[in-house]
Amino acid sequence: MPPQPIDGRASRELVLVIAAFVALGMMFGSWQVLVVEQKLALGLSDGQLGGAIAIGTAGAYPALFFGGRLVDRYGAAALIAAAGTLAALGFGLLGVARNGAAFTGMLLAFFALAGAYDVAINTAGMHFEQRQGRRVMPVLHAGYSGGAVLGAVAAGLLLQLGVAFRAVFALAAGVAVVVALAVHLQRNLFADVELLKSGLPDRGRGRRAFHSPTVWWLAAITGLCFFGEGAVETWSALYLREHFGAAVIVAAAGPAVFHAAMFVGRLASAAVVARTGPYTTLRAAGALCALGIALALASDSVALTLCGWLVAGLALAAIAPQAFSIAGDHAGGRGGEASSLITMVGYSGFLFGPALIGGLSELFGLRTALASLIVAGFAISAVALRLRGTARRAVVAAPK
Repeated sequence: MPPQPIDGRASRELVLVIAAFVALGMMFGSWQVLVVEQKLALGLSDGQLGGAIAIGTAGAYPALFFGGRLVDRYGAAALIAAAGTLAALGFGLLGVARNGAAFTGMLLAFFALAGAYDVAINTAGMHFEQRQGRRVMPVLHAGYSGGAVLGAVAAGLLLQLGVAFRAVFALAAGVAVVVALAVHLQRNLFADVELLKSGLPDRGRGRRAFHSPTVWWLAAITGLCFFGEGAVETWSALYLREHFGAAVIVAAAGPAVFHAAMFVGRLASAAVVARTGPYTTLRAAGALCALGIALALASDSVALTLCGWLVAGLALAAIAPQAFSIAGDHAGGRGGEASSLITMVGYSGFLFGPALIGGLSELFGLRTALASLIVAGFAISAVALRLRGTARRAVVAAPK
């Protein structure tokens, strides 16, 4: 459909969805700095931390699966408000964990609720794109990255000033609760209100699109992307602390620089995609990611290592937004289920990534473990090439 003018109601809806992405980014961005302090406080090894993150991510899968169905039944705003509030409370409780077992259990609860919230906000963005005929996913995902930058920088500064890491957990949780409440109060603005009232007349077409090979390949490439994102987000600060002996505020620059690059890259990706096409962009992104990781790991300079994280962030920035946008074109009235599928497979990167990096780190050291991201970058390029062929066949086979 041709782009529709964004009126006052649509503008307010877009602001709320961006705020929801920002809130999720703030929680994860601050956690990626706070987890270093929590690891030290609880006396966890790299392998134990990786295992706890993997178990926590595994707990998200039931929520991801049912979250898509709940969105399609009750609307994105309802799930954003409910899951956002509960996820924020779970995040605040992470700070009170006193041992590894409690930390793992609380992480499982938080990741499950954050997963349902993730499905809801991406579905809200897909519905907005379909109603308005405009690509806004890069802007929404830039909101997540911008929130992550704010969260990482704020957490680093507060820790440097001597604020207890448990108090920082509570502050970030409070921001997310406020956003969830705002979405609840303005839930009638959301684009899927009309779909719910009409009973989803295109339900069958959405289900066929949900099972299309194109959507599955999009899910696969998102999983590889999330593996790279999650590894840099989780381990970059720890790498700077352990490999260079960097101070807390310098170590916090690892995830902060990466998220800043993701923020800029996502805002710029729309113009890049319009110029080169989505599939060429995806292939180039994978190769550039591999180059950035290689630069970060080959250098014995903090500045060059940060440059490597920056290049990797710029490269990965466009992948997930494009995956959700293209999937939305195939989803029809089943945007929640398509979002759920891509998020579930994407979270596999977060699930297996920490365990893989942690296990390899125990055996060979963190630097060698992170080199697996170079392989992931080239795999992204290969899957993007396969995805283009699948999408072309889908166009040819589509009914006229």
